[in-house]
Amino acid sequence: MASIVCETFLSPLGELVLGDFQGRLVMCDWSCRSNRILIYNRLCRKYSASFRKGKSPLLEEAIYQIEEYFSGCRTAFTVPFTLDGTYFQSEVWHQVRRIPFGQRSTYSKISRRLNVFDSKEKIKRALAACPISIIIPTHRAICEDHKINDFAGFERTSILLRNLESPLVNRRAMYASKALEQACSS
Repeated sequence: MASIVCETFLSPLGELVLGDFQGRLVMCDWSCRSNRILIYNRLCRKYSASFRKGKSPLLEEAIYQIEEYFSGCRTAFTVPFTLDGTYFQSEVWHQVRRIPFGQRSTYSKISRRLNVFDSKEKIKRALAACPISIIIPTHRAICEDHKINDFAGFERTSILLRNLESPLVNRRAMYASKALEQACSS
C-alpha cells in the first residue's frame, strides 16, 4: 500500500499536519480541526494509501515556505500540491487562490465568479473541506456582512491570519510573540 508521508509543524497559530503523496502536498491541516478525520479518510481512499510519519524534501520546503509566510517574507506559495475534492469544491478553491494577499472576497463575489447563486452554504462547506490550509487561503473568504465565519472551527485562526496579512500589522513581531502563541493554543 502506498503512503502519505506526514510531518507536524508548530506554527505561531497552532500545530499543522502536512502530507506528501508522491512529491506533492496533499494536506496542510490544523491538527485540532473538527473535520480533520473526514479529510484524512477521504485522502486515504483517494490515493489508496495510509499515513505514516516521516520527512521528505517536499515537506521541508512546504514548512520553510510557511515559516517565511509567518515571518512576513512570503506572500505566495510555490510548493507543488494536489487538491482532492468535488468539481464544485475545486472551483471554489481555485477562486479563493485568486484572492490577493492581504485582501478578502465575499461568498457572494465568489458565487458570481462561478455563476452559481444562493450558494453561501455550499461555498462555506467547500471551504471547510479544503485539505490544504494557509496555502489555499480560505481565510480570505468572508461573509457579506464581513463577519467572521467559523466554518471549520477556526474563527480565531482566520482572524489572526487576516491580521497577519494586513499591512497595518508588523508580521515579524507577530511571529516572535509568545503571547500570541499562548492565546491561540487556548
